[in-house]
Amino acid sequence: MCAAGAAAGLALACNVLGGRPTPNPEDQAALSAFEGGVGDIEEAFQALGARLRDDPAGMRTAAVDALGSPDSAVRIASLYVLAETAAADGALPELARRLDNDDATERLLAAAGLTLAGDRRGLPVLIAALSDDTPMSYAEPPQAAWEYARLLLIQYTEGDFGLLAAGNRNSAAAAQPAWQAWWDENGGQLRWDASLERFQ
Repeated sequence: MCAAGAAAGLALACNVLGGRPTPNPEDQAALSAFEGGVGDIEEAFQALGARLRDDPAGMRTAAVDALGSPDSAVRIASLYVLAETAAADGALPELARRLDNDDATERLLAAAGLTLAGDRRGLPVLIAALSDDTPMSYAEPPQAAWEYARLLLIQYTEGDFGLLAAGNRNSAAAAQPAWQAWWDENGGQLRWDASLERFQ
């Protein structure tokens, strides 16, 4: 699982007109396939990827609709879709509400979706995860929270502070105070450079 998809610039026009679009049944089915646990997770994500290629805007609509699911696997799949189709649209408040989620995977996917859409609110969550060795749910190959956060911070900011060379949780955690100081000093001034796809 990788949430490094390029921003798709998708707008949910119906939201502006006062109503939410009706999710496509095929897109809904790709997400509801995760309900109650998945026998073959790779196959489920392949099916999800196929729908993302065929109907990214529809999948984004279905994902926003499914964020309220009581099933954590469906919520994770929905957040994955929103991160993969990152866009500055009406989904951002939904993602921001999940930044303090108890589940590390849900929290970090929400942070990824915001970050990839150029919303800096995701960055503090990524910095906080640099000392977190909780496994990311459904990641193949297996990936810990600190590894996921490390990749996103390196790719979408200009910072390093020793993180590029960090090969384990301890070395990533050692870089965390410098990252936090960077955020405290610069967080309010960061701007997203769409041409470079990173914060400046």
